[in-house]
Amino acid sequence: MENVCQIGTNAAAFDKWDQMLRERLTQQRYWHCIGTMQTAVAIAEGNGLNTTSAAAAGLLHDCERCAPTDVLLRKIQANGVELPEDEAELPYVYHTYCGAWTAEHEFGLHDPDALAAIRTHSTGGANLSPLQQSVFIADLVEPTRPYAQEETIQEIRRTACRDLRLATPMALRYKARLSEIKSGGALNPRTREMVEAYL
Repeated sequence: MENVCQIGTNAAAFDKWDQMLRERLTQQRYWHCIGTMQTAVAIAEGNGLNTTSAAAAGLLHDCERCAPTDVLLRKIQANGVELPEDEAELPYVYHTYCGAWTAEHEFGLHDPDALAAIRTHSTGGANLSPLQQSVFIADLVEPTRPYAQEETIQEIRRTACRDLRLATPMALRYKARLSEIKSGGALNPRTREMVEAYL
């Protein structure tokens, strides 16, 4: 965890979060979170953003990814987690909304922009902050992804580290294609809003 502890002044919190993630995620998912964190920090550095916020959001973005759907739904309902009506029947987004709640209330992350980035990391949305855009991209292009060596992904990663405004539409086009393939042509409502806002 040396790479995490070198970020900002909250090294003890990052060490604690790292241990908590190791206990609740599969090894593959854990390393995806590390890759997303490192990529988000690189993007933040290249665009003059807060690297500690980027590290926190990147590390914790999938903190609920390995929880069963029924557990996530019960947690959402029990804690009054806001879930948009048009996503209530889309279980694949539960970990994003529940994850933001868990990051705040169980991990102790009290950074509104980082929490928003966790909430939107998978589907995107309209009017994303630069940090939200950074984590959205980092989740897509981090090095442990099976398609990470594709030239398109590498170009998105390189572009994001120098110009977020150019990289966000590039990442969104790729993400939209992936989403349409997985869902048989239907885009998530938040992704559709992002397409309308950024493309």
